[in-house]
Amino acid sequence: MLDLASMPVYLVEPSATQARAITGMLDRHGVRNVLAFGSGGAMLERAGAAPPALVVTALYLPDMNGGELIAALRRAQGDDRTPFILISSE
Repeated sequence: MLDLASMPVYLVEPSATQARAITGMLDRHGVRNVLAFGSGGAMLERAGAAPPALVVTALYLPDMNGGELIAALRRAQGDDRTPFILISSE
């Protein structure tokens, strides 16, 4: 059984306001272990030491876009099993 409360979720969102809103929504659904990052590079750095169970990312980041972030994560991990959610108003 999937333990939502302890699974590591990496949120990549440059807006602190949006990050709080998304973290709150995840919390309401039982996801408690959310680490927020303001850039893709910061998330990739952390993922090298502790891989996420799920990545939630904005489309536009200060150093890359969400698609580039997921591609870089998958290249670094050597597989494509990490699920992700891409958030965009477009």
